[in-house]
Amino acid sequence: MDPEEGNQRREEDQRAHQSGVDRANDLINKARQLRNYKKGLQGAQKSLQAARAGATVIQAAAAAEGGVAAGGGAAATSPAWGTAAVIILIIILIIILFIAVLGGADQNISEDKPQECAVVGGTCSSQATCSDVSNSQPDASLICSDSAKPICCVPQYAGGGELPPGVFKPPFKCGLSYWGITYAGHTPYAVDFNRGSGSDDLGDPVLASANGIVSRYVRDYGQIQIDHVGGYETWYVHMRNIRVRVGDTVRLGQQIGEISNVSPNTSSPHLHVNHLLNNAFIQIAYNKIPYPASIYKPTGIRYGPTIKGECL
Repeated sequence: MDPEEGNQRREEDQRAHQSGVDRANDLINKARQLRNYKKGLQGAQKSLQAARAGATVIQAAAAAEGGVAAGGGAAATSPAWGTAAVIILIIILIIILFIAVLGGADQNISEDKPQECAVVGGTCSSQATCSDVSNSQPDASLICSDSAKPICCVPQYAGGGELPPGVFKPPFKCGLSYWGITYAGHTPYAVDFNRGSGSDDLGDPVLASANGIVSRYVRDYGQIQIDHVGGYETWYVHMRNIRVRVGDTVRLGQQIGEISNVSPNTSSPHLHVNHLLNNAFIQIAYNKIPYPASIYKPTGIRYGPTIKGECL
């Protein structure tokens, strides 16, 4: 097969698998909406309980007001005081309901991630207190946003310390070179990485681009999602022999799978990559350098330069 024919076949395969990737993303979004609906329902139930408790207090206050009013005489001014107390209780009840509703909404956002706090080096503990640290300090003990969340170990890589949020390394083995491609209809900012031609890259190791926690696995597409500090996510798609599970903590450079063609709609091995920030697709960048073939909505085929796996 000549190079031109090989490229045409690869492009046809890549167009065909896009519909499958979109279907997987739709299923992921529906699952996330269902989970948020359940959390919102829990918040509504808490609000209802607060409302019932407040109603009981108001009924008691109203009964007390009626008793005072019936007493007459020296207590003639007490009904006005009782009415004021009822009004105050109603205001308090409204505030309680408002806080409960906000709490339910916040839960839908903050608990969508499986883990927000991490220990860099050090010893794991079930609870810890957050401290004001900088990601530029390799020996920083904590990086977290909520002291109530459990703490987990994040092993250090050979270079030492946690990468700053949004800094990623190429997910390839030291010294191996890959070229990227995108095309019209591809997932926003996605890039398909290949080494050589044909099946040259079949079985190549896929490495984590930064420390993080595995948050999603889609079997039919060989897809792994890793969540990183700062609200960042990385997707690795079409892998075989996946070595991690949801909930696992992974370190930069750790092998998570192998390049393959796992998908109902593709035959050519390659690694589909996406980067996200706060659940939105963003341009892929390695060492803070944007990859040229990572385009929001490409209008045609776009090739990117060769990128080499770093020796960490």
